[in-house]
Amino acid sequence: MLKQLELRITNFLFHICTRVDQVESLIKKIMRFGVFALDAKGACFFMFDTKTSQPTNLLTYRRKQTIVPFAGQELLSLVNSWNKPWILHEGNLLIPFHVDGTVHAVLCFLEIRQEGHLNSRSADRIVKSLCDYYTLAQTMRERAVYNKILRDITIIMTQFYNSEEIVSHMMQKVFQATGGFCHVMLLDRQEQALLPTYEYHSPNRKRKITMPKLTMQEDLIWEAIGQGKAAFVENADQLPLVNKKFCHKNGIQRYLLLPLTIQEQPIGLLVVTFAEAKAFRQIEIEFFRQLSYQLSHVVTAVRTKKETLEGKYLQDRLIEMMRDMTSRTRLRDVLNDMVAKTYHLLEEKVAVSVWLVNENKDRIRLSLAKGNEMMLLFKKGVDFSLEELGNAAILQDRLLEVREESKIGRFFKTFGTVRSLASPLMAGKNLVGILFLHASEDHEWSTGEQITLSTIGTHAGPIVSNVQYIQMLEKESKLDGLTKLFNRQYFEKTFEEYSDRHRIQKKPFSVLMIDLDNFKQINDRYGHTIGDRVMRDVAEIMQTAIRGMDKIFRYGGEEFCIILPWTPKKQAEQVAERIRETVERADIKPNVTVSIGLASFLENSNDPKQVLEMADHALYEAKSKGKNCVISAR
Repeated sequence: MLKQLELRITNFLFHICTRVDQVESLIKKIMRFGVFALDAKGACFFMFDTKTSQPTNLLTYRRKQTIVPFAGQELLSLVNSWNKPWILHEGNLLIPFHVDGTVHAVLCFLEIRQEGHLNSRSADRIVKSLCDYYTLAQTMRERAVYNKILRDITIIMTQFYNSEEIVSHMMQKVFQATGGFCHVMLLDRQEQALLPTYEYHSPNRKRKITMPKLTMQEDLIWEAIGQGKAAFVENADQLPLVNKKFCHKNGIQRYLLLPLTIQEQPIGLLVVTFAEAKAFRQIEIEFFRQLSYQLSHVVTAVRTKKETLEGKYLQDRLIEMMRDMTSRTRLRDVLNDMVAKTYHLLEEKVAVSVWLVNENKDRIRLSLAKGNEMMLLFKKGVDFSLEELGNAAILQDRLLEVREESKIGRFFKTFGTVRSLASPLMAGKNLVGILFLHASEDHEWSTGEQITLSTIGTHAGPIVSNVQYIQMLEKESKLDGLTKLFNRQYFEKTFEEYSDRHRIQKKPFSVLMIDLDNFKQINDRYGHTIGDRVMRDVAEIMQTAIRGMDKIFRYGGEEFCIILPWTPKKQAEQVAERIRETVERADIKPNVTVSIGLASFLENSNDPKQVLEMADHALYEAKSKGKNCVISAR
């Protein structure tokens, strides 16, 4: 009879458990059935929070008027002190439900009247079946929650563009389900250390856990990354994460480490920390393993998406940069565009400098630099031999890491730029310059930096060469073919510009008109070839005798003109006399001298054109007074 009753009850429990989806509905049905079968006054059901172990009185069923005689924590202490499938305590039947060895819930039947039936082994088997069904139902429920989180992660990837948002939503769901704080650590480029990349902080938690850089020297880290072994540490005091101080400071009681891999290659580590000390349940372990697989793909997908978008952005900016450079007609503007836009395109993380090749194609000279404060100390005009960089490598049109021990490498190092990456600026087979990126010793060249440098090196070379050619043509159009001084046409334009500027500023300037004495006799006696050489020699000598701001022109025939900006008459007379003496003492064969006439704006006239005429009259006066002298207009 008892066996038949046991069988009927077991079948009924099985029927309830397999037909009811929700655990709460299951418990309600069992409570009603148990109260009737045991003739109890009521029943109550306590569940304990998996994160904090705090009890909650979830359900109560009363058949007759009665009170619940237990507080939740008292009930947990009571069932933990008994090692039985059920407990009869003061007329109350207590049935604890264990999940993975931990009390998960307690079902209480209050003031039962059928105590005699409970002493049989049949009751033990019934309660065991009930507990097994509950554990199964609870496990299925939790597995459904975990599976939903894993499915949601896939959906999240399609809903959010920002990588931080994707991972943050993932971690938030994980925290809500397990109480664990997630930290994603990704390998650095050398694969020697793990860097904190993504972290989740609960808004209710006062202290944020910020993971430090982790190195491969730690055994658990090496096993996780190097050997692909997961670590589930249930006591952080015995095997601390980082160190004991870090665990105590951040309230870490237990933690787990799971490798993140793609195609069996490690990319990082998932670190999950918990504030409560308890054993890891098998269902949790399975969930976190699946999470690590999913997270590996999320991180890789985010990386790929980010790299694709960054590549598109980089490509668009480079095209825009090349278009702007192509529209420039001055070399200075082209170089400024190249250096400044490269610097900003690379987010100002590295310094940039451009060096141009000299006319002999054997040295490079610094033209422009932009970057950190040390780079600003670079002095324009410094140059180095191409051999210092490895000429063959440059001519092969590829990126070149500057050797630290080379002469130019030591030069860069004095300005705090230990690492320098160079790209040749090629125009066909001709090297026109070199573009450098400069960084500190611990900097690793990113793919974006290398692509940017290589792309600019490939496309900027022809632009620089073209502008150089245009400027050469413009310069030649301004120069006299024989002396290589500025010609009469350029004089007319320059004189007008200087006149307008000094008239507006009301500042003086002076004009020197110069004529070679007896030059016709030199041509007649020695021939035009010697005459041309004398003309070129005199032009060179006069260039050495004037100041950097002065401009000298071949005015026509054997006449020259020099504009002395911001120069009053007295100072102009000193310059003129120095030119006359320099030519007279020069080792020119045959010997030659010059006559000079000068006039000054403001002192001689307020009309620039009249100043020019007065200087010309003064020249003729010098010629009439015996030549080889300086005459100032009066």
